[in-house]
Amino acid sequence: MAWMYTKYKMRVIKQADFSGPLHMETWIEKQDKVRIWQDLKVSVGNEVYALGRLESCVFHLEEQKIGKLSDIEMPQDVVCEEKIALDPFAKIKRDVSDMEYVFSYKVQYSDLDKSHHMANLRYVNLMENVFSPEFYDCQRLKELELHYVAQSFYGDEIRMYQKSTGDTYQIAGVKTDGTIVMSGTMTF
Repeated sequence: MAWMYTKYKMRVIKQADFSGPLHMETWIEKQDKVRIWQDLKVSVGNEVYALGRLESCVFHLEEQKIGKLSDIEMPQDVVCEEKIALDPFAKIKRDVSDMEYVFSYKVQYSDLDKSHHMANLRYVNLMENVFSPEFYDCQRLKELELHYVAQSFYGDEIRMYQKSTGDTYQIAGVKTDGTIVMSGTMTF
């Protein structure tokens, strides 16, 4: 069994220069029979640099299916009362018909995790790569939200699309058979 993260959300309040230690706190904000939602806070001293939220579930590696928290005897009394100022996960459109194609990526061996799917953090890299270094030279990321929709495996080609709506960009990854594997937003 393994934990599978299905959604990420991060708001960057202040960009860290990584010249000193960062402190990260995380706790379970809520849970149901299948998922947990973890909140997190990144700080330097008493100053908050970022807030985040993760949605995850138990994944049975042998059967390649999502399990229940009771499969790992997850306690029910671990929810923390602390709250952060971060909106719930958004409903992100899963239609690329009005989006612009940007590039294609072929899933490689080094992209895989122990479940033999593309590791979730690799999708963050794909989102980042929708934009050029010159774009990042004059834009600062304020918020990122990523939803995993379907799995990608070794050899799959993922086509990346984006659409601008002001400071927010909708981004999607689609396999060549039309399966949407991820959708997300980046706000600058």
